[in-house]
Amino acid sequence: MKKIKINPNILGLITVIAAISILVATVLFMFQHQLSVYMLGAGGACLVFVRLFRDTEGMTLRQKRACRIELFSALMITAAAWFMYVRQQEWLALLLSGAVLQLYASFIVSREEKKLKEKENQDNKAK
Repeated sequence: MKKIKINPNILGLITVIAAISILVATVLFMFQHQLSVYMLGAGGACLVFVRLFRDTEGMTLRQKRACRIELFSALMITAAAWFMYVRQQEWLALLLSGAVLQLYASFIVSREEKKLKEKENQDNKAK
């Protein structure tokens, strides 16, 4: 089966829009409950879409693992929207856990990319 490839710039734009939607939804929860539920769900769904279609070819095992952690955190944010919809307070814990996992995974991915570039620079200097 052929894997669908999406332009990374488009995925980055969708990620930013999803993050803003999630941030606005959490603040808006105090004033407009119903609207915030749908905004959080849409933001979480967009993050899941981006994480599913991220190209992992050429990544190290640690980077691929971090990408899976990012996908899991996006699913947690989407689940937080459900808990917000049914008016259970667990949505806050899920949202916070998803954000912490997202932050951790982003540090791992950037650190591994930096290590890979340093290794390539050392190999180029050796030649």
